[in-house]
Amino acid sequence: MVLVAVIGLVYFGYHPFIEGPMSTPRPQYSVSIVSVDTGLALPVFNATQGSNQQFNLTLVLHDSSQKLSVPLENITLTGYNGTISQDLYLNWDNRYWNKSLVQETVFNYTSSVNPVILQSASPVSTILTLQWSDDAPVGRYTIDVDLGKFSFLSSPGELDQTYGEAITLYIILNSGAT
Repeated sequence: MVLVAVIGLVYFGYHPFIEGPMSTPRPQYSVSIVSVDTGLALPVFNATQGSNQQFNLTLVLHDSSQKLSVPLENITLTGYNGTISQDLYLNWDNRYWNKSLVQETVFNYTSSVNPVILQSASPVSTILTLQWSDDAPVGRYTIDVDLGKFSFLSSPGELDQTYGEAITLYIILNSGAT
């Protein structure tokens, strides 16, 4: 049930913008995000100042006979709120949150595989690592994993599409002091 909630959360977190040939069907794929540390797919993840946080991001292409290249364009800090609560139903609408934090002072990131090459019904994973700084402000964060231009490898350029899609992560950062 939790996995279904996360997939639904991730699905509704997309902000699609399509640019490409109008006759090209939009690739259908699913995404799951699981914490490497806990093995759980939660709607809200916990982290600690100064820690490395890893996520297994898995994509599956559905109903396509073509290979698809999906680059992870970047990971972007989209909002910060100093309120900490373990209440998962707390308002995560970040429209009025602080957006002036300099991302590089809060966290850095890497991915193990980029771009991700998808084939129909074959799950492909990449490990996303967030390296939280020791003095990152404690609180709630929204972070977008931005997907770049989708490229069909069997017909380069002909069917390529650009999507402005993002997978949103909801993270509570706790103090690293013991």
